[in-house]
Amino acid sequence: MLSSDLSQLPSTPRKQFFTSRDDRLRAQTLAKAGLPISSISHQTGLSSRQEQIQELILFVRSSRATSQMSCLALSIHFSHWGVSEHQIRYALQEAGYIRRIARAKSPLLGEQAGSLTVGKRSC
Repeated sequence: MLSSDLSQLPSTPRKQFFTSRDDRLRAQTLAKAGLPISSISHQTGLSSRQEQIQELILFVRSSRATSQMSCLALSIHFSHWGVSEHQIRYALQEAGYIRRIARAKSPLLGEQAGSLTVGKRSC
């Protein structure tokens, strides 16, 4: 191939970052200067991954409805972070959370329904 042929090939799209290069360099410089993550995120306006995970966990624990939300629903709720449902699932798994699917309970049949008593064990 000639060099003129290479220039006519379509270029591969580059991965999009959610922060600009300057923002990342500024955050790295502040980290090298010894500032804690919370003050770096406050000064730069960027949110650190650890803070995002803490906010996610607090949100999931806040109510029964939010603890039953799917990872897709959580990614839509936190869409301003620009994260996918897979990233949400991975972050929750890394924090020790697992998704348990409730199984359908079998219905009680005639005699079984009548023989149950509350607070006592029946055979």
